[in-house]
Amino acid sequence: MNEEEAFETLSYQKKWKDKYGVSWCDLCDVATISCPYCPASSCNGQACDSCFDDIDEFNRKKTRVEDYLTEEEIKAYHKSLRLKKFIVISMRDGDSEVNWKKLKSEGKLSDIDCELFAKEVEH
Repeated sequence: MNEEEAFETLSYQKKWKDKYGVSWCDLCDVATISCPYCPASSCNGQACDSCFDDIDEFNRKKTRVEDYLTEEEIKAYHKSLRLKKFIVISMRDGDSEVNWKKLKSEGKLSDIDCELFAKEVEH
């Protein structure tokens, strides 16, 4: 029994289809299920004969934050996710706030970042 299964057992959480614990993948930013018989999860692209159909069904459900947002809200959501990264980078560099010009000059901003933070980068 892994750590997640032990937590589910201790907290008496309901399982999806009575066999899959539901958790959140911070890397993929999505709700996910994991197979109890193989290393597959709904976000890693793997499946065994036991979980293939269930994982396929789960992946067709609304499991992402974006599934519940408008286009404008999605843009703000993605902007906030990127901003968290830049706050951490800036604090590690000893800056008192995000230094957009420095991040850009160091190549730490992608074209999408420059578009999302156009006002900040220009100043």
